[in-house]
Formats: sequence, C-alpha cells, structure tokens
Amino acid sequence: MSSEAELLSQLEELRKKQKEMEITNNKIRISKQKDYLIDKLRNFLGIEMSDEEIIAVYNESYLNPPHYHFSYYLKVEDKDNKLLFIRIVYNRFARKHNIRYEDSYDVIREFISKIKPLNDYNEWRRKYEDLIIKKQQQQQLNMSRNRQNIKQPSEDISEDIPEFVPLFC
Repeated sequence: MSSEAELLSQLEELRKKQKEMEITNNKIRISKQKDYLIDKLRNFLGIEMSDEEIIAVYNESYLNPPHYHFSYYLKVEDKDNKLLFIRIVYNRFARKHNIRYEDSYDVIREFISKIKPLNDYNEWRRKYEDLIIKKQQQQQLNMSRNRQNIKQPSEDISEDIPEFVPLFC
C-alpha cells in the first residue's frame, strides 16, 4: 500500500510541475508575441521610442475596433490610455516625415490595422460553434435515453473550449 501512496504523491507532484511549466510557457509565449508587436511598430515608425509609448499606441488602437487581437497581449496595467505617450509618438512621426499630426495619426492607424494574427478568429469560432452543437446533441440524446430508461454508455464530449489566442510570429 505504501508504494501505491508513493506513486500517487509522485503523480501529484508531476501534475504540479506540469501546471508550473504550462504557466511558464504561456508567459514566455506572451512575452515573445508582445515583443514582436512592439518591434514591428518600432521598425515601421523608425523613431526612437520606449516600449510604454508603443504600448500606448497599441492600446489607443485597441480602444477603436477591430483591433481586439492586441488586447490578449496587453496587461491590465498597460491598458491605461496614456494620452501623453500617444501624442508624443504621433508628433515625432509627423516631425520626422514633415507631415501634419493628423496625417501621422492616419498613417500609423493604417499600419496597425494591417497587422493581423496568423491564425484566423473565424476558423476558431466555427470550431467553437461545432463543439457547442455536439454538446447540445449529446445532451438531447442523454435526455431521450433517460426517458426510455436505456442504460448506454454516454460519450463525454466535454472538452474544454480553448480561448482564441492570436499568434503573430
């Protein structure tokens, strides 16, 4: 019996380690994606800017749909709309290219609108809806079996529905 208890404790430790590794991998993935987005905008603008200034520009565009896919990689503390940072970036860009502030706003917004995730939200949505339909059908089947008192093994289609994670690189 002690060997069984030891195996169970080892299994529990492995599960904890797996969970920790998943969290670490998720943090690394988010960091890489966020760095990619920051570098992409920084390279386009060609002006020296801090990460906070770039994130402020992304947040400003996030507030104006359809750029919802950036929100996945922005932390809650990043979402403070820092108007000063935004204006500084647009003014620097306008000064560098000898254009009006309003034009720099349009150019930067146009560039950001062209940044799309590699994976498709609509495809994810279709899979999600298919899974919901399967679950509803399974529930209806189980209800009809219960009414007829037929004992048959029920298939478990209760897969966790993963959230949409936009990938850029």
